[in-house]
Amino acid sequence: MEKTISYNNRLSAALYTILLCLGGLLTGCTDDDDDREIYAYLNAENTLLEFDVAGGEQQYEFYSNLPHWELYVDYYTEADSWVDVFESKGSGDGRFTVTVEANADHAFQRQAQVQVVSAGKVYAAIDITQKAAAPYIKLDMHGMEEIYAGNRGATRTIKLDTNVPYQVQVPADVDWVTAGDTDGTNQDLIIAPTDRNGERQARVKFVMVGTGYETVNTEILVTQLGNEMDIQYAEETTIGEVLSATPANTIIDRNIFVEGYVISDYRTCNFEDNVMIVQQGDKGLWIEFADDQENIFEPGTKMQLHLTGYPLIYETATARTKIVGFSGSESVISSVASSGIEPIILDDPGQIENYENVLVKLPSVEFAVPVGTYVNSSEVEYYTPGNATSLAEADTPMESCHILRDAQGRTARLYTSYRFTEKFVRLMPQGSGPVTGIAVKRIRGTAVETVLRLRSDADNGVSTDPSTALSREVVRFGPYASLDRMTTIYPDAGTGNIKNSHTGTVDSGTSDQRMYWSWSFSRVAPATGIGNYYMGIPGIVSNVNVQNVSLNCQIWWNATGSSITDHQGEAWIITTSTAGTTNPLVLSFLTSSSQTGPKFFAIEYADDESAPLAQWKHIANYTAQDWNSNYQLIQYHFPLPDDIIGRDKVVIRMRVTENKQARNENAIASGGTNRIGYWAIHELKN
Repeated sequence: MEKTISYNNRLSAALYTILLCLGGLLTGCTDDDDDREIYAYLNAENTLLEFDVAGGEQQYEFYSNLPHWELYVDYYTEADSWVDVFESKGSGDGRFTVTVEANADHAFQRQAQVQVVSAGKVYAAIDITQKAAAPYIKLDMHGMEEIYAGNRGATRTIKLDTNVPYQVQVPADVDWVTAGDTDGTNQDLIIAPTDRNGERQARVKFVMVGTGYETVNTEILVTQLGNEMDIQYAEETTIGEVLSATPANTIIDRNIFVEGYVISDYRTCNFEDNVMIVQQGDKGLWIEFADDQENIFEPGTKMQLHLTGYPLIYETATARTKIVGFSGSESVISSVASSGIEPIILDDPGQIENYENVLVKLPSVEFAVPVGTYVNSSEVEYYTPGNATSLAEADTPMESCHILRDAQGRTARLYTSYRFTEKFVRLMPQGSGPVTGIAVKRIRGTAVETVLRLRSDADNGVSTDPSTALSREVVRFGPYASLDRMTTIYPDAGTGNIKNSHTGTVDSGTSDQRMYWSWSFSRVAPATGIGNYYMGIPGIVSNVNVQNVSLNCQIWWNATGSSITDHQGEAWIITTSTAGTTNPLVLSFLTSSSQTGPKFFAIEYADDESAPLAQWKHIANYTAQDWNSNYQLIQYHFPLPDDIIGRDKVVIRMRVTENKQARNENAIASGGTNRIGYWAIHELKN
């Protein structure tokens, strides 16, 4: 909401100065600045701004003869900053805008003051108030409304999302539940031991503090199991039986335990700190500790786990089925070091979807795009994840994907977290070999997929010897090291060239109809140690010495002088040869668009670049992800038609099909970009 203010009939700065000099006729008007009277004022009578929760902005003009002034915002007692001013400094006359953010979380009216200050003196001030957001208290219970505790007592931590102070209310006749410590977002409930048979229950409320606010509350049901459900009476069952017999989003109400082997490794941080995955046979169980400090069990540990009273939930955001709120101190019956469990060998990478939370092994695969290290995204953006677009290819800065390919061209996706302690230890090998990992569910855009996660670099058994690769390079452009910058783009393997439909020129410019070099965030050499931007490893961000570069280009719709005359979308155009090939061919590449760059592409081929649209044959469609949401180049992989095999000349283009930008599908901006960091055709050897 924009707040309207009234303008007064104050004198303009020029008129004010004239009157000062007219007055000076009686006293002596001088050019000496030291004798000049200082003036400074806003052009508004109303310097009290009131905003509703939606926020808004207001422009001001400021008249003065101050040699220098700055704007400061005084938030009184608040720590959060919610008022922005621009321009924030100047001299003489000036204009600035006050912008107030939306108030989504503060349940009380908030106040601030914008001050115009020069030499420590406040010359003008604007008081700002903003209405309170609606108060709320929400509990993060994974969709559950009940917590369980065993007969031996327990401490249960409730995660809260609230914008008000609250108090915990336990019924007066309940002496076995008390409120424990809280940090404002986590509230402990302490359940005392019991020596009785049969369960007991109590309803506990979280109520907003303040007269008249008692209606702002929420409650949970606390259930404590009786002695007959003690861990010593638990019956053994299997992980498979637990998963099949327990409906999702319910409490395990049977007195049971399971035995299995830890297959995850908390030490390398490729999973969140509170995650432990236990496998028995061909079934696995994802377990999240309430306290990640209790996740201390190394791979191979043979464990017996009491599961009674824990919720088994299906988390829509990740498509994972898991136990949450697990307590090691209460529910680990035994843990013994062992040699662990052998991975299940899968001849077809596509079979991993049948083995959720299970250790599997692909016996012979290669990296489809052997570029960079395990993680190839901006190291600063790890900590400020972007707004991932809802595309089938959507990833985030928090993890990187490598596509694994077998001898038949079948693929699986290997994901690595930015927290992985071994993420930079080596460049991706160019040979073939086994890869072991845990098959886990993941949401990519709107699609549910099963992917692999390594436990450590030792799980990657792919050879560095290119002669062992499962495919042969036919043509390859990139990866481009920073020293490989050139004006004409020739392949590193094979023959041909790459250009844009409206230009073939490459230089260092970043505007108009030119191709130019930009970041790719894939490392050119490994690095040891913890390995991230904040822990001593040379940062990849804006450091040309440690990363590859990518070929970038602007103007993707209706460019002047385009070689495409029967469609307004522009294209990357690759002219090459597949002569001598007899086996199936596959195409792989790295690409991404800027926020305002193109989103929708079609891959097509023809005999000649000048062929009309009707003569171009379709290969596949793909969507380019918004660079500002993922800060990395995304890997793509497509089989090529048999018609392309054995050609002396073939032209393949990646053409924009719709005038829609990557971020929000508005029209593509002239300055919107798309970049390529690697492009290759391989012939499968078998």
